[in-house]
Amino acid sequence: MNDQSLLDQEIGKGETDARPHARLFSLVLLGQFALLDRHSGARIPVTSRKARALLAYLAMAPRCAADRATLAALLWGDSGDDQARQSLRQSLSSLRRIQVNGDGLLQSDDETVRLACELVDADCLNLLQLPEDADIPDLMRVCAAYQGAFGAGLEGVEPTFDDWLRGERQRVMDRAIVLHDRLVKALERDGQHQEALVVANALLAINPIREETHRLIIALEAVMSGRAAAMQRFETFRLLLRDELAVRPEPATLKLIDQLRDLPEAEPTDEVGGAVAGSEVPRPGGPNAAPRVSRRGVLLAVGGLLTLLIAAVVGVSLWVSPGDRSIDDKRYGRASVSLAPISGGNDPRGQDLIRALASEASLAFSRNNRVTLIELAGASSRRPDYRINSQLVSAGQAMRVDVNLTATGNNETLWSGSIPVHDGSDTGFARELYGYVTSEIVLHQARLLAQASSVPAKLWRARAAQLQTRLGVEDATAIALYKEVLAEDPTNVIALLGLSDCLILRVARNQSPQRAEDVAAVGNLLIRVKPLVPNSSDIAFKEGMLNKLQGNFQQALSNFEQSVRLDPAHWNAAAQYAHVMIFLGRLQEGYRLMEAATPNLLPDLGAAETAYIAGETALVAGHYPEAAQYLGTAVTGNPTVGRIQALYAVALFQANRLDEARAAAEKARQLSPNYTPEAMGQRGGRTADARYVEARNQMVEAFRAVRALK
Repeated sequence: MNDQSLLDQEIGKGETDARPHARLFSLVLLGQFALLDRHSGARIPVTSRKARALLAYLAMAPRCAADRATLAALLWGDSGDDQARQSLRQSLSSLRRIQVNGDGLLQSDDETVRLACELVDADCLNLLQLPEDADIPDLMRVCAAYQGAFGAGLEGVEPTFDDWLRGERQRVMDRAIVLHDRLVKALERDGQHQEALVVANALLAINPIREETHRLIIALEAVMSGRAAAMQRFETFRLLLRDELAVRPEPATLKLIDQLRDLPEAEPTDEVGGAVAGSEVPRPGGPNAAPRVSRRGVLLAVGGLLTLLIAAVVGVSLWVSPGDRSIDDKRYGRASVSLAPISGGNDPRGQDLIRALASEASLAFSRNNRVTLIELAGASSRRPDYRINSQLVSAGQAMRVDVNLTATGNNETLWSGSIPVHDGSDTGFARELYGYVTSEIVLHQARLLAQASSVPAKLWRARAAQLQTRLGVEDATAIALYKEVLAEDPTNVIALLGLSDCLILRVARNQSPQRAEDVAAVGNLLIRVKPLVPNSSDIAFKEGMLNKLQGNFQQALSNFEQSVRLDPAHWNAAAQYAHVMIFLGRLQEGYRLMEAATPNLLPDLGAAETAYIAGETALVAGHYPEAAQYLGTAVTGNPTVGRIQALYAVALFQANRLDEARAAAEKARQLSPNYTPEAMGQRGGRTADARYVEARNQMVEAFRAVRALK
């Protein structure tokens, strides 16, 4: 029998041979690649990225087989045919040497290459092929194996392979969401509420903006911890939607909350997981469940996240006469918006409130370096791009402002909604209005300019690319676009600041492949932009971030202090000032200042990074419940960052919430295996004050202890 017949037989076994096979290899493709001896657990080295990509492709291919021509084109498409086939032969030669007990990983002939799938336990195939009637143990096993995106780390092998990888990654993620969702509901039906909550949080890490998942978690919190805890979880989520995504909860979520409000407060469940008799919390996934987040919700999420990335540029002229448009507006592609006077409020109290709201709203918009605010003052020779109309409405003791945003070019209503107000809420109203309106403007402009090649169009697309970075996935497209703009226009202020933002965030998240080069590049960008925008609060803030990243804490403190002096409403600078205090040993002072700053951080407290520094400040100062609350907000804002999960685990441990601490520590281990207690011990570097070092060492010991919990 020739080799081709033998290979045909082996391929056919995948469909016709029902005999059990001994699985000799474990192939991990959900998260970082690994090939293991299934029995000993020993790692089998596969150092070539293209060899890893080849195994990933074969694992997903029909019958785990592909012809040589396909593989050569997929992985060496930029080479000539002969060179591509030679490279493939070399890779196959290396992989064929991988054996366990004399059985090889690959089988091949002159035309076809096959992964010996009957000998391989592949996590992705287990997930994709799980039967629809799988029971809870099988669902638990498969869901626990989902440690990250399919093929993580294999990006950039070849453009053709990358296209294939994106499609397969989405297919696997969609299946993972379905199975996690099914497991949560099965555990809940079985009364295993704690386990259901752990899986629901894992589901949230896969897709942080899936609102149905948040509903599951809220309902489970009600069962586990009582109505008050569920309402607190909802409030955190509502603020995330409002401040991070600029959208409101879906009707199904609001209906669930209404049902929770109508219920008498019940005690938490016991250790076994049963709810106290008489408490009828709406069951997750029941008849009140809604479809997955709507397409419009996703689009608004994009706009809302982009809004948070827009930095204020003090010194660039934003106010122009109604009939004029500055050269800078044309250069940067700014959109003009008119804020009509707020109507309503016939009584004196209403008029006073309107004046306060209007003043703060004007100030909030004037700080935006993407929107030129034009007062609505009679006839204008030039029509603004957008118009905001609003009305104060009283309903008993409650008041709200109904807002309508219109694109004047076609009179399309982009957004309409209501914002609750009361005496003293002018700052909060302004920030909420700003978040909703500018998110829609960013989204609309990005859509209009999606195919354009102008400098303004590249600026908008760079903002769009930053969305992925905001969600925890580095997107170098923004960096590339800003560099393209600066190649055409070296003094473009928005590009200089935008690129520095990207690099600062990349370094802060420990995602920089060349940290020293990125830090030096930020310093150069700030040197270039500073003469263009004198007395800029935003530049002072970025200088503070740069010094903080380099461990120059005293200088960073001066930078943040200057930023707040230039703009007293720059609450991010105030929060960073408080955070730097702890590295200088002023722990309680830093905590008090952070507590004063966070109520004003309406758009940003929901952001993972801001809530993270607030949590660390509370933690080192010994305020453990507050630290857990801040860090819980950080995890909700971005569940995919291992160091945030790790610090959350420490805060929960110190607050004696051990089950939650154990789950957070395990999640941290899954997301960032290299973020160990020793890595946490590097916080603050060599220049931090001894009092911070002592508090940090206590965090490290707590992290070590929580990782050891069984």
